[in-house]
Amino acid sequence: MIGPLFLLLLAICMVAGIVLMIRGFVKFKDSSKSRMQFLISNLIFLVPRETIIITFLWGLYVYGWGRVSIIIGIFEFLLLLFFAYTLIGKTASPSIRNLSMCFSIFFLLSLIISAFFLSQSETPPNSSTSVFNCFQFNYFDGYSYKVDNGEITIVKYSLFKNDLEKDIVIPSVIEGKPVTQIDAFAFHENSQLTSVTIPGSVRSIGDGAFSESWSLQTVTISEGVTSIGSGVFKFSKSLTSVTLPASLTSIDENPFSYCSQLTEINVSPENSEFSSVDGILYTKNLDKIIAYPGGREGDFIVPDSVEDIGISAFEGCKELNSVTISGNVRTISDRAFSGCSSLQEIEIPEGVTSIGDNAFPNRDTLVIHCNEGSYAQAYAEANKIKYELIKE
Repeated sequence: MIGPLFLLLLAICMVAGIVLMIRGFVKFKDSSKSRMQFLISNLIFLVPRETIIITFLWGLYVYGWGRVSIIIGIFEFLLLLFFAYTLIGKTASPSIRNLSMCFSIFFLLSLIISAFFLSQSETPPNSSTSVFNCFQFNYFDGYSYKVDNGEITIVKYSLFKNDLEKDIVIPSVIEGKPVTQIDAFAFHENSQLTSVTIPGSVRSIGDGAFSESWSLQTVTISEGVTSIGSGVFKFSKSLTSVTLPASLTSIDENPFSYCSQLTEINVSPENSEFSSVDGILYTKNLDKIIAYPGGREGDFIVPDSVEDIGISAFEGCKELNSVTISGNVRTISDRAFSGCSSLQEIEIPEGVTSIGDNAFPNRDTLVIHCNEGSYAQAYAEANKIKYELIKE
């Protein structure tokens, strides 16, 4: 809903600006003092007004409406030119005309400066191009997309369109070209979306593509998808289950963190890289845990085959109470148990030689059970986490 709110704010600003300008010109015939009062009042009004408009244009760009933001910017500049030449030009002195032109130039320079800093900054969270490349975006049935080597990348699904569509089947072809990628954060914060079908033409799903889609319940990932980025479905709290296809060969890190209703992650038996045991996502040979379903409750014992607990593997598992880590585990990666708010106890064997950043939550209430002289003991002491030594 951010897009419509920005649009409403812009409309109010423009209407208010036009009304004030017209009212000000009624007083121009009185005296030069009235003219100066009018200019001062407009100066006070125009600076915050243009700041708001520039913020709005940036918001449009970030949310995948780059072409629209340029069009509105040009319209606003022409409006100010009209204000300067048509209205003031016939009645005001040269000094007033020059000052009015400064307002127009101010806005134009603001657009240029904003575009420059946007192009030099990091990529906006749901767009893969700079503001200067926004004209490369095309539009089809609510999708903003770009074309690269004859293939389509979906950059953003329209916020205005999102309010109408709850069940989405992403097209496999747009204007005769195959849809092969879904860009990072393309469907981010789509609160209306309840189900999505990703076609087999798509090979890659970018980071956070469907993150914070609160109502998303069903996801169909077709055969053909080979890569899934990190946090693709993060905070999609209504998602209950998902099945990964045989074609999938790459997962950056846990795509399902903070999915509080998720109880099982299934994998096609024909998949050569990943497998699912009891609804938990592992590598094929079961030596690494990639994702634990966030809706599971109670305790968990890590299987003996596991050597590595992946990045964010248990992140957001709020009902997980205790974890016993097997003696073969060597690495507990970054944020492995972050957001596990109910986790009270974890047993770490002496074989663990690496624990990543922010691996554990609740440092005031969590108790680590470890061996004397172990890496886990040193980690607990360094991070001021309570620990109890395991009796031999």
